[in-house]
Amino acid sequence: MSVVRSTAFAVAGGLAAALLFVSLAKGNVGGVMLMGMTPLPLFLAGLSFGIVPAAIASMVGAVVILAADTLYGTVFVVDFALPVMIVVALALWRRRGETKWPSAGRLIFGLTVLAAVVFIASDVSLAGQPGGMEGSLRLAVSALSKELRDQDPQIGEQAEALLQAAVRWMPGLGASAWIGLIAANGVLAQGALAGFGWARRPAPTLADVTVPWWALVPLALALGAAVLGRDLLGGEIAFAGSNLTVILAMPFLFQGLGVIHALVARSKRRAWLLAGVYGAVLIFGWPIPLIVALGVIEQWVGLRRRYAATGQEKSDG
Repeated sequence: MSVVRSTAFAVAGGLAAALLFVSLAKGNVGGVMLMGMTPLPLFLAGLSFGIVPAAIASMVGAVVILAADTLYGTVFVVDFALPVMIVVALALWRRRGETKWPSAGRLIFGLTVLAAVVFIASDVSLAGQPGGMEGSLRLAVSALSKELRDQDPQIGEQAEALLQAAVRWMPGLGASAWIGLIAANGVLAQGALAGFGWARRPAPTLADVTVPWWALVPLALALGAAVLGRDLLGGEIAFAGSNLTVILAMPFLFQGLGVIHALVARSKRRAWLLAGVYGAVLIFGWPIPLIVALGVIEQWVGLRRRYAATGQEKSDG
């Protein structure tokens, strides 16, 4: 009976994901928001019943969309089905001898690796084009700006200047937003399942997010390519390094947020402090590099461990 129920739930989840995905065709803000919730039904199936139901839900959604449009079906698989499968597998898998469930850092790092691989593959596939991926994006921006100029010359010029300035970072920023979107859907699914008692694992806490120590190595290499590449190795290397730096910094952003959560955990104004931090991140954006730096410092210094030890000494005293 449980197999029948899990399969039925997975099929329903796949159909719901396909329906949410095609809502993008509405072309309005509501349609885009609904499309952003596409991973939610897939996560509900996987985090409640396991990896096989998650695979069934993903396959059902992919088949439905592929039947209508091959390109959209491919986007569904790469952008939503595949990352959900990776996160569910990492979330429900424990190494032999592990007594605790894995930190959310493992899940974020898995998404980061996938985003980096997709970016590198895309960059390599466009290497034969003039200017590589960066050149292709600048041509696309110019074409879009021309259409806007035909409608309103002033708006078109302003849009082109803004977009051309952002091109160097555009793939990395897009990948980072995608990681945040997948993570948000996973959190929503886990919270809903925990509320009904259907979650297969306890919810990981952001305060406990940890990143593998060696994750600093690829981040440092990418940053070096971004800084030195344009003069020493060429513009395409610098472009790749800049975007990989943004992508590979994401685990440290979450680790930095984990440090903040841990530091304010004992405060009576915890909710207000966290609301201020997230509000500043969403509205202004400038705190993000500072939070990433905090996550990197945590990797070397262990701020949470030191703070916990200080709190223990005070309670003992």
